[in-house]
This record gives sequence, C-alpha cells and structure tokens, in this order.
Amino acid sequence: MTELSLRTYRAADRDACLALFDGHVPQYFRPDERPGFESFLVTPPGEFSVMENSDGAIVACGGVAIEEDGRIGSLCWGIVHVEYQRQGLGSLLARIRMSVLGWERCEEAWFGLEFDEPTALARVTAYPRFHRTDASYLARSFVLEYESDGRWQAVRGTSRSENQQMKVDFEFPPITVRKIRLRILDEQPDARGNFYRAACLELEAYR
Repeated sequence: MTELSLRTYRAADRDACLALFDGHVPQYFRPDERPGFESFLVTPPGEFSVMENSDGAIVACGGVAIEEDGRIGSLCWGIVHVEYQRQGLGSLLARIRMSVLGWERCEEAWFGLEFDEPTALARVTAYPRFHRTDASYLARSFVLEYESDGRWQAVRGTSRSENQQMKVDFEFPPITVRKIRLRILDEQPDARGNFYRAACLELEAYR
C-alpha cells in the first residue's frame, strides 16, 4: 500500500471529499444524497478525518459522531477513492474509527430512519449487507423495531435468523412512527474473517 497519513478534516478539503463521493455515484451513493454530504462537511458533528497519499492527495475520508450522553456512536461518511479500493484501506479506516468509538464495548448496533413528523408505514425494504453486489458482512440475524413512547419495540413478524438474502422486504399492518430501525444481532465475516459488527447498505420505508 502507498504511504498514507491521517489528519483532521479542514474546510479546504471540501472539494476533494466531494470528489470522493462523486466517484461512487451511482454504485454506492445516489445523486440526491450529495446535498446531505455537502451540509455535513460545513460542520462535521464529531471527529472527521482525511487520508492523504505521499503526494498530498486525499484518497479517503471518514468520521464518527457520538451523542451527548456518550452511549450511542456512529460511523459517518466513510469513503475511499475508487483507485484505492480492495487494498485494505477501507477496513483500516473503519478500524481506526471504531477504535475511537470504543467498539470493544459495543452492546448492539443498528441502522435507522427518523422522520420529521409521525409517518404511517406498511413496508420496509432492507439491504442487510455492506456491498451492493456481494455478501460481505451480510447480516444473519436482525429485527425491525420502531420507537413508541421513548422505547423500542419489535415490529411483529420481522425477526430474522440465519438470513442469506441480500434484500429483505418486511410487510406489516400500518404503524405510525417517528423512528424505525434495523437492529443487527449477528453477521457473517468477510473472506478474511473480519467483522464490522453490523451491516446495512440501505433502508427504504413505504406507506
């Protein structure tokens, strides 16, 4: 691997980070996700870093966000330049960020959606994996949950175990929610035996 260095993100890195994003459209990101990343880069909510090669070019970025109570942390916008993929850089960046979060103390992991107002849902489609075309970090056991009166409850009939599907459709009687999430209970490792503790490429919610 080329010699690389990690440093804190600066405002001058904005265009380079957006170029990383653009290099992964549409395989990993949709064009309509770009404004969200642009807004994120104005004031990242936690530690956000970039990786430079020996020429000073930014080849990866990624950060973490930790909520005020210190109990919930998340990985934010981890992106590797297309020419540097499949070299272990993404795994390295993930391990560094997970170390910041204290992954060894992780009790559970989830991926969720939050709506601006109560929203009626009757179907959710999940892609419980890390990659669009292969089963790396495929989530094997998981359950769909919604928040009600400050507590998370399972959506009836959505628990899965020994999953082998890269796309899972959940259909259920309509429920009105502000928050819904896929809680990962277990996943299979990649070809090198690495675990990420959770994997979900995308969640889609429908009325």
